[in-house]
Amino acid sequence: MKNKSGNRTGENKKKKDDSTIVLFNSYLFKLNFCKVPFEQDEQLYRRKREKQYGRVVEQIQQTYDLQVNGYYSRLRMLEDFLTQEGVRSIELDRNKKFFEAWQKESESTLIFLQENGKAITTDGTKLRVDMPSKLLLDLRNGYNIGKLVSLDYNQKKKDGYLVAIPCQEYTIKGETYTAIGTLYDHSKLDSMLSVKSYNGNAYLFMLDNDGNITYTNQKEDKFFRNYFLLKHLKGNQAITEEEADSLQKKLDGREQGVELLGSDKHYYLGYCPIENNNTMLICIVEKSVVDNVLRDYQKTIVFETILMAGFILLLFAGLFYSCLLYTSPSPRDTERS
Repeated sequence: MKNKSGNRTGENKKKKDDSTIVLFNSYLFKLNFCKVPFEQDEQLYRRKREKQYGRVVEQIQQTYDLQVNGYYSRLRMLEDFLTQEGVRSIELDRNKKFFEAWQKESESTLIFLQENGKAITTDGTKLRVDMPSKLLLDLRNGYNIGKLVSLDYNQKKKDGYLVAIPCQEYTIKGETYTAIGTLYDHSKLDSMLSVKSYNGNAYLFMLDNDGNITYTNQKEDKFFRNYFLLKHLKGNQAITEEEADSLQKKLDGREQGVELLGSDKHYYLGYCPIENNNTMLICIVEKSVVDNVLRDYQKTIVFETILMAGFILLLFAGLFYSCLLYTSPSPRDTERS
């Protein structure tokens, strides 16, 4: 009897162990089964973030194109006025009042440029504009340019965003010039390109074909010089060598897209070509900032959907009640019957 009871006890214990294993396996299966939709949801959510961020970058590009195209059009009209009737010589003294009125109205400083980067202002002051030879080459090849610069003249330092257009050769005081440019206060462009969706937390950069920064909404002095953005990101360990090489190829191909970068602190980097002056737009925002904006947006959409659904339900309830009143017999009809 003892052996039989011992065997039964062993069999019961084995059954319990088997049932425990089955339950444990089914639990693991459920976890894995639930994990797949969760991962799919996360991938879908990430694609939504990237798509929304890509739209913001495209909006910045369109705003920049619209604003800077206005600058270029104004310079083109100025060139036509100064060289009308085929005259390719500009007299500064004769046009002094006109230049003063033009600069006051446009809130900018007008300069005339030579191929080597030397320039002259409307009051006859000669100076040299510090910009990469690549941008001067772009001017010679017929491209418009835009660049953050610092000008030193009349014992004053003037920082701003220089936009310039190539022209047919013209002369001022016997010297040959090939471009007309105007220097705007870069804060004016900053305010127009401010990314309100991210509460001013976006870092904007324009890059020339060599990767040098030609514009940024950052205030550090080093960005006003010929500064290489990818080198800056690698120096701050915000991007790896492989990521930098991959991104450089896409910038060289003038592609458009969004990348999630960074190891310790993730951030989105959007890139988009600017056609009106042969540059690339770069927009950098921390991933957490983009997540919060999208989350708030989704909350707003859910709230509006609930309100709309409630309104529709009330509408149907009112319609249903009206139909009941219309179809139910009146007291007079019941008395007659």
